[in-house]
Amino acid sequence: MLPETALLVGAAAPCEPELTKPVMAAATSSGSSSRLLTPPTPAVRPRAPPPRALAAFGDARTVGLVAEQVGSDADHPLRLMAAEILGASAHPKAPMLLEGCLKHADEAVRVASFRGLRRHLGDSSLRPIDLALKAEKADIGKLAIEALEPLAKGDDQALSRLTTALDSKSTEVRLAALVALESAYDPTSPEANLIAIGSKHADVRRGAI
Repeated sequence: MLPETALLVGAAAPCEPELTKPVMAAATSSGSSSRLLTPPTPAVRPRAPPPRALAAFGDARTVGLVAEQVGSDADHPLRLMAAEILGASAHPKAPMLLEGCLKHADEAVRVASFRGLRRHLGDSSLRPIDLALKAEKADIGKLAIEALEPLAKGDDQALSRLTTALDSKSTEVRLAALVALESAYDPTSPEANLIAIGSKHADVRRGAI
């Protein structure tokens, strides 16, 4: 019968990882112990602080870190939370960071970013609306049209943007623009329909007739 130490340094069992053999051999040859040693556990990289924790600080660095969470965090609720924090932040850098979030892949993040940007710049500002329409996303595009509708009744620039939106790539946006344009004019005026007839999209022209 083989000695106990010979069993320890012998061939590994079929399911035994190969990387454990040098460790077992070293332990046996030293004579300190016949106990099997396992490889050290790899160090786990610490996760970035959650947005709520970062929100407690109001400096430019932490606001930037929150914005990074919007773009890089693998967890959807955390991405949304980070966008909402930027919308509520009082830091002057927050609006610029929110502008970049309007093209985010997540609808909820885009919507939160649009609403947050309007909160920062004011309901009468056309910049959030312009950026939302430029993003060519139906969700924030429709929100932009909703924001334009009350403004267009007394603001020629807002009215002009509604007219331009009749040619949006999004069916939902351009049809919403048609409804908003009709609302901007007097109910007895055919002006909105006359404008819509000139659209390059058949669905808008049909809606105008």
